[in-house]
Amino acid sequence: KVRMRMEDTVSSFQLNSSLVPGNLFNCHLELVLDSSDSGFFVYFDFMSMADETGGECEDDYVQFGRDILFITSHRSNKYCGVIEGALQSPPPNATMEDTQSITPLDKRIYSEFSDQEMDVWVKITVPNTGSRPKTLSLIVTPFKKSCNSQDRRYKKCGISQNCARAELFCDGAVNCALPTKVPQ
Repeated sequence: KVRMRMEDTVSSFQLNSSLVPGNLFNCHLELVLDSSDSGFFVYFDFMSMADETGGECEDDYVQFGRDILFITSHRSNKYCGVIEGALQSPPPNATMEDTQSITPLDKRIYSEFSDQEMDVWVKITVPNTGSRPKTLSLIVTPFKKSCNSQDRRYKKCGISQNCARAELFCDGAVNCALPTKVPQ
């Protein structure tokens, strides 16, 4: 397990299996925030891994969780398969076919509200040389569980009480990973 202190900095995690030695990539990260009034928003920018088999992500997956000391107390559902397409507003002349391959926001987000630490497990079976590589891109944004209008450093995420750093809004990245119709 690799422990990483994030403070209030947004982090982007990228993985391309063609750069991984061996046949299996197995990683356990523990992301840590300074304050108990903080949490994590996770946004899958893109992912190309093995699909579910029999309703389960077995060969490849990303999973989130939390622990108490050395005992895992919560694990999220596993994320696998393909997540694709930018979530910016489509151009006015876009057809239904143009937007069909875009993975909806609610299928590409995870939030950790309960703890100031979040475990991330990534498992990938590395494909043979010459095969299409498996890829993953995550954006992890620390958030405050509440803020007030006098706090100029933070801005509320939509109608929620959660707040992200103000300079992150309109930066082209999804930093408020909430199940809304329009990403922020």
